[in-house]
Amino acid sequence: MPAAWEHLRRYMNENGPPLQPGETLRETTLPQGWRQSLGIVSVFGPGWRGRWRESPWLMGLLHLLSPLMVPLGLAMATTHRLSCITAREVPWPQDILDRIGPALPTEQAQAAVQAQRARRGGDTA
Repeated sequence: MPAAWEHLRRYMNENGPPLQPGETLRETTLPQGWRQSLGIVSVFGPGWRGRWRESPWLMGLLHLLSPLMVPLGLAMATTHRLSCITAREVPWPQDILDRIGPALPTEQAQAAVQAQRARRGGDTA
């Protein structure tokens, strides 16, 4: 955690880079349906295979307890989907847009997403 605070301090006080070397932007696509929202908030979401490789005992326990957690997961998926449906674009003032500069080029953003997926082991389901 101290490294994260140091990064923020350098970014704010010393005009440091917005991303640490080797880090990429997070993929920000919205889920296209309720089922994808369920995948995001449940044990079976993105990175499922990778989590099994990293900690099989914890994943086994979570799968054993999943019948108890189904109502919570359904409620979380439903509220997540509702928040995605009702989300609105933030109208940023022009002076802020001028200070942060242009958006990342599409190619650079796509390369960042591909690098993140490769780091996760290519697991998207």
